[in-house]
Amino acid sequence: MIFIKKIEGNEWIPNCYIVHDNSDAIIIDPGCDYKFIREQLGGYKLKAIIATHGHYDHIFNVANLQNDYCVPFYLHPGDKKLIKHANFYLKLFHGMGKIEIPAIDFLIGESELLDFEFIKMKVIHTPGHTEGSVCFLFENNLFSGDLLLKNTIGRTDLPGGDFEKLKKSIKKLSDAFDDINILPGHFESTTLGHMRQFNRKLIEIITL
Repeated sequence: MIFIKKIEGNEWIPNCYIVHDNSDAIIIDPGCDYKFIREQLGGYKLKAIIATHGHYDHIFNVANLQNDYCVPFYLHPGDKKLIKHANFYLKLFHGMGKIEIPAIDFLIGESELLDFEFIKMKVIHTPGHTEGSVCFLFENNLFSGDLLLKNTIGRTDLPGGDFEKLKKSIKKLSDAFDDINILPGHFESTTLGHMRQFNRKLIEIITL
């Protein structure tokens, strides 16, 4: 059985997800407190780190995990340049701190199936929030990064943002699924069905 452990973030700190089977694990968007991430990993064998996109808050602790657990990092090639400027944007938005820029071990593409032995995840390329934004699909669970949030949609005024591409990505997901669990990069989890009823920005896009 596969379990999803969510480490809650907030507006500026992303949700981090540990997906595991009580033995092996992968981690998605490790941007929260590193000590707490390690505590939550416990005795699981970490197999990989994957990121929904390359903004500094979502890759903040990737290099720390690579160094301590000797595991590969997966990212879409559209965000290769973006992560190189992580410290510039960290300083711009927070005024302090420094990130060790991680090495990208594997570049992931549209519709690729990531096989981590204990779990397989489908990659869905969803540009708009950034050029390399992706969602990860596992069974009826969609890790949406900053594309879809419970009561809103992703910003496009940040590095790599493009509103027209964001609209196309949202329509692609809306057309592909009747309903699905949305595990977003920030704030509470929801469902696509709930968003179709109550998320005004999403409703505006899919009804155009």
